[in-house]
Amino acid sequence: MIIIGILAAIAIPVFLNQREKAWAAAAASELRNMAAAATACSADNGGAYDAPVNCGDDSDGGALEDYGWSNDSQVDTNVTLADANDWAANASHVNFGPCVYTFTTVQADPNTGKVVPGAGC
Repeated sequence: MIIIGILAAIAIPVFLNQREKAWAAAAASELRNMAAAATACSADNGGAYDAPVNCGDDSDGGALEDYGWSNDSQVDTNVTLADANDWAANASHVNFGPCVYTFTTVQADPNTGKVVPGAGC
């Protein structure tokens, strides 16, 4: 019995840590897919993220779903910028809120074009 207890004490924290890693990976993947859809939308609109189609509209999936984004219901996504030249968004898993990933196309940002984990990841 003692051996089983020791093994359980080792296995349970490892399992919980793997679950959190999976949630974080799902948020990062969802944001990467969302950014790819926004980029494709922008390419079809002369490079603009805001007109004639709003490539930043994730309120109902709208334009981004037309470009292949699946809108995972377990990941909260927010478009924070969608104008003529730039697009930015963030994402977090509903079960792992402290971990927020960001993506931006703003050229002045050193992380432009990358999905970047926040402090809680």
